[in-house]
Amino acid sequence: MLNLPSRNQVGSRDPPPGGGVVLRPPPNHRLQRPRLPSFFSPNTDNRNTPARAGGAGNRQRQWCGFGPAVAGGRGSPPAPSKLHRAAAAGNVAQVETLLAAGVYVNAHGPGRGLGPTPLHHAAEKGYAHMATLLVEAGANVNARVPEDFYNTPLHLAAHGGHAAVVKLLIEAGAGLDKRAEDGSTPLLLATGNERREPEPIRLLIQADADPNIPNRYGRAPLFWVVMNGEAALANLLLQAGADVNAADRYGATPLRFAAESGSVEIAEALLSAGADVNPDPSSLPTFHDGGNTLLLAAMNGRNPMAMVALLIRRGVDVNLKDEHGTAPLHRAIHEGRAELAKLLIEAGADVQAANNAGNTPVQVAAFAGLPEVIKLLVEAGAPVNVHDQVGDTPLHDAALQGRVEAAQVLLAAGARVNAANNAGHTPLDLARQHGHGSMAEVLRAAAGGQRGGDVL
Repeated sequence: MLNLPSRNQVGSRDPPPGGGVVLRPPPNHRLQRPRLPSFFSPNTDNRNTPARAGGAGNRQRQWCGFGPAVAGGRGSPPAPSKLHRAAAAGNVAQVETLLAAGVYVNAHGPGRGLGPTPLHHAAEKGYAHMATLLVEAGANVNARVPEDFYNTPLHLAAHGGHAAVVKLLIEAGAGLDKRAEDGSTPLLLATGNERREPEPIRLLIQADADPNIPNRYGRAPLFWVVMNGEAALANLLLQAGADVNAADRYGATPLRFAAESGSVEIAEALLSAGADVNPDPSSLPTFHDGGNTLLLAAMNGRNPMAMVALLIRRGVDVNLKDEHGTAPLHRAIHEGRAELAKLLIEAGADVQAANNAGNTPVQVAAFAGLPEVIKLLVEAGAPVNVHDQVGDTPLHDAALQGRVEAAQVLLAAGARVNAANNAGHTPLDLARQHGHGSMAEVLRAAAGGQRGGDVL
């Protein structure tokens, strides 16, 4: 049995991160997938490959990493591509023959000697027996591939979900927390690919892999399992000490992603682990026009009613506004979600809160033509004669849009039909200007009743 190093015994030599910024990966986002150079072929006619350079002299052989010559090879060792090809194909017999002949096990592939080693091939394909042969022959378990994101064999095995190879490499002393070019560790690649096999993740965690090392975007493994809806893996990482409140470089936390994804189970786990339900909105990003507060993100997510109800139970501030002054109640009404608006009102949402334009929930409901929501707001104590920044009342908004039923509810609640805005226009003026004949008739009748006579 090979000895298992502790994290402190594992070296780390991180390459500089590359360029490029992805503001928000899509739900099925994949990390940079480890890959082999597209031009790699053992049968290439290119005379500038390491394989072709093998017979050109000691300097080239040393550069290519050749070992002793194979018997009968006329003094020239076989090209390293033979070992690469055999390892990639899973040809155990040929690999055994080449290793017995002394072929250098750590030779890099094409690309000026910067390509993958045979162990990289075996790790990526999940060939556990092949990887064992190579490791026993002295393969460097921490070799990097500069032209392939500086991945180590453990990165590739973890990304592929190959538990047996992951176990072998860990026992052989592979660096658990080495970072690829984008900052990804093997654990992050294991959690962030489309396979998300649990066993490699368990092996890495049991070996003391750090669950809080982020990639260049500031996202540690917990982010990826949350975004992919993997509740069991989220719990595994939380038990391993994942930081539940760690924010990425854009300010988003795992709970923010859980709120948008609609996974109540994951959100419950995060909250139970101490996730902050009321983070400072100024530090949070705005995704998908969903606002930059946790509750607005939940409302814009895939399971809004259940997620909002959970957050309310956990003490979320139902009146926290985004940078536009939009409160959750504004958003619910604007989107015509009467049940969600009712839930927020029952939880203590401020029915008089104004956004940056001075619009209250009643004005939003009047503009959208939601008479039942207006009734709900009035019953909760919302005033119907408030003015926004241009002097419009809720009745102006209803008249502008021709919302007859909304206007009737407002009038019944005491809306002043002759109120003028900053431009001196009454609701009737707006109804006439925009050709809303039915609305004009309702307003004329109401004005006559309020003033004791007809208004022409």
